[in-house]
Parts: sequence; structure tokens; C-alpha cells
Amino acid sequence: MAAGRMPLKIFVPAGLGGAGLFLYARHQQTGHLRVVDWVIAGSIAGLSLLLVLSSWVRTTEGWDDEEELPAFSGQRKLLLAVILMPLALWGLYQASDDFENLFKKPDERTLAARALAKALRYPRIVRTGAGEPDGTGWVPAGSSLGGFLVHVPDRFNEAIVALKVGGRLTPVVIVGSEMENLKFVALAARWGDDAKDLEARAKAAVKSLCQFEDSVVAGEGLFEDKFPWIEVEGRPSGARGLARVIATDTAIYGLAVEGPELTNPMRVAAGRFFDSFAITAPEPNETLIRDAVGLSEPNRSD
Repeated sequence: MAAGRMPLKIFVPAGLGGAGLFLYARHQQTGHLRVVDWVIAGSIAGLSLLLVLSSWVRTTEGWDDEEELPAFSGQRKLLLAVILMPLALWGLYQASDDFENLFKKPDERTLAARALAKALRYPRIVRTGAGEPDGTGWVPAGSSLGGFLVHVPDRFNEAIVALKVGGRLTPVVIVGSEMENLKFVALAARWGDDAKDLEARAKAAVKSLCQFEDSVVAGEGLFEDKFPWIEVEGRPSGARGLARVIATDTAIYGLAVEGPELTNPMRVAAGRFFDSFAITAPEPNETLIRDAVGLSEPNRSD
């Protein structure tokens, strides 16, 4: 019977390897590991070990006799487990945010973020047609909510939306403008985790913010000689786009230009747009954002 059990033994190293690969992928994606990530990794390793142990118990109890096998054979059970295990883990991963919240009591900041996300079920327009051209011919678009300044080719709109950043719904301040057939977008959002690896945070932010098809990394560097940025090219919704993401200690910033084709004039305009970006505050101003979406507390008078 040892020869019959031998193939099952590969599930142990395969399970451990799969658990390790999952943890590595999650760390590369978010820059940190959450409680639910360890739970899923432990489930992968534990189920693989359980498969081997259950087979060993059956054979030691005499279940290896083909005439005594139940109608639903061990091989079929194994096949069913192999099929259902990834589906169960996928469901757990999809519900990971709610699952993780069961282990900790939300603090005031978490509760405030949830209230903001609820208030931002629909985009909240802050300004439309704002700004005037300066001596360069472009319009300086300063956002006190987002804590940044950038030059755009024409008057701009400003809005607040809720996007999933780092696995959590987060208020995002967006400034947008257009020039002929090109769209220019700048955005800012707080990054709520405690990760110290800013390069990993920048990579995770690219995956959260840049919904490009066939994206490729076009460049990397340091913003203000200390904050990593990553530039990517790809296809956003059938168009062509260039994007740059910057990660700081407390926030992430995104810049994107979209057009029908990646022409030289588009690249020049994108370079000018990217190079004009400046951070004017350490992070987006949550107090001003709450005021803008109507969540500020009324003034109290004694």
C-alpha cells in the first residue's frame, strides 16, 4: 500500500510551496501581510496535510480493499477536495476585508473612513471649469483637498470619489482636464497601511489605480529624491495611456494621460504634465474632504 500512498505525499510540499507563494504574492501586491492572508496560507498547507493523513488513516483501517471501499471512493474524494479547495479559498479571499474586521474593533479613523465611503457612493463634484492660464499657457490646478499642484492644458474639474486602494475603499481627490482628444487626470489618496517599503507600496498602487490592459513599466525613479515613482504604458478602455504613480510615507498620487494613440505630441504633453506635479501637503486633507462631502460636524455654541 505504500506505493499507492506515495503520490499523495507530494501534496505536503506542494501545499507548503503554494502557501509560501501566496504569501509572497500578497506581500508584493500590498507591501504587507494581513491576518486573513496568514489564515488562507495556513488553510492551504493544512488541507494538503489533511489529505495525506486521511488517506493514511483509511489504509491503516483496511479501506484499501477494493471490495470494502465505500461507493464514493477515496480517489473521488481527493478529486473533489482538489476542486473545491481553491473555490473555498477564493471565496474567503473575496470576503477578506469583512473577515479581517472580525478580529479587531474598528478605531475612530476606520469608522470615519467608512462614513466617507458611504457618503461617496456617487462622485461628489467640487469644482467645474476652474482656473486660468498662467504665463506658460497652461492652467495651474491646485487642490487643497488633495494637497498637490499640477499644470493642466485647460480649465479643470475637481471631484471626490471612493475607490478601492490597497484593498480598502478610500476617498480619492481627482483633478481632470482635456486638450483636444487628450484627457489629463491627477489624483491623491491616503494610504492606510503601515508598510515601510515604499517601492512595494508604489507597485501595489499601480495595480490599484492603473486599470490598463497590456501594461508595461516604462520607467522608474525618485520624486524629490526620496519617494519612488513608477511610470507605465497601456490600454485604458480601448485607448492608449501613460501613467505615473508616486508613493510617499502617507499617501499615493497618480497622474495619467489618455488618448487614441501614443504619439510623440502626446508623450511630450504627458512629460510636461508629469514634471509639473508638486506635493503641497503631507497627505490629502481629510477635514476638507469631509466638509466637501457634507460630513463636517456643526459648530456648537455655548
